[in-house]
Amino acid sequence: MPHYPRHARLVLLTQEAATDPHLVSKINASLRRGADVIITSGLLHALEPEPVLNALRGYLLARFPVRINARAHVALFTYSNGTFIVEPYLPRAVTVRIFVRHGAQRLVDLVSGRAVPPAPIVTPSPLPSEQGQTSFVVRLAPHSYRAFAVR
Repeated sequence: MPHYPRHARLVLLTQEAATDPHLVSKINASLRRGADVIITSGLLHALEPEPVLNALRGYLLARFPVRINARAHVALFTYSNGTFIVEPYLPRAVTVRIFVRHGAQRLVDLVSGRAVPPAPIVTPSPLPSEQGQTSFVVRLAPHSYRAFAVR
């Protein structure tokens, strides 16, 4: 197994790093120390199983006001006015769990005007970034997008 450079200021990770079962926690520790972590496209493809990708999102987006749990190829675009867009680049429909910080009561779909109520978190997450957040579940059609406002 390759050696992870725990004290480096810049960490470059290739596809081979995917075999490390503690990779996500090591990346998190590096980022919290202020290091930069770069991953290759090979590692990105190797980490596409959804739980690993969501763990990475949880650590990397911990300070963002909004974050998602979803399969690979689902994008999140956030804006400073409390709005955001979720867009899947997939040929099939996808379910996305959206986490919002600071006690959001609901999401409003900016196209339809419909409110999205909070969804219970079925399994408590060990990720600190999910503690105290409101979660919402939405379904997106293939190659579409949905725009939301946090209320």
